[in-house]
Amino acid sequence: MRILMFGRGGISTIYGRVLAAAGHDVEFYVRLMGTVTGWATARVPIARRALAAHTDQNMVEGRTVLRDTSREARRHHIPAPRLET
Repeated sequence: MRILMFGRGGISTIYGRVLAAAGHDVEFYVRLMGTVTGWATARVPIARRALAAHTDQNMVEGRTVLRDTSREARRHHIPAPRLET
């Protein structure tokens, strides 16, 4: 499934990474802030570390979101084979 995420904050990045890890094609729509983020991560070490923390596919929070989403899909009888890990 193709998914468009608006913004690249902590929450959308976690959801986007989890969905991408589940096999979905995820794109992010980011306005000028993306340019600022790119500049900041290139020049400010703490910004670089914060971005790395938000984009780690093996983060506990990301896995928890995947597990909870899978559980809700099963509860509502919605097939979601790509979410099963």
